[in-house]
Amino acid sequence: MLNGIGGRTIEEAKERMTYVEAQRWAAYMEKHGTLNFNVRLELGVAMICTLISRGLGMKKELRDFMINREDEDEDENATLDDIMSILAGAKRDGK
Repeated sequence: MLNGIGGRTIEEAKERMTYVEAQRWAAYMEKHGTLNFNVRLELGVAMICTLISRGLGMKKELRDFMINREDEDEDENATLDDIMSILAGAKRDGK
């Protein structure tokens, strides 16, 4: 759930996370970015590689060093709105 917060599935989050808590996580993610460690690590390494390549005179972009980013299908990834609507539905259902 939410890129691995506590290792919970969406069903577990519906049972255990309040709507207010989900809103707080969403606000945190809006301010600080993804919570997925692998994505953050990949971005950091890509930044370093971009700086080094530019220092060596190459004209590479950040995206050039991010594996499979152009191949990702946006429809497969849940957005904050998707997550909030799932949790809002759970609140209405009384869970």
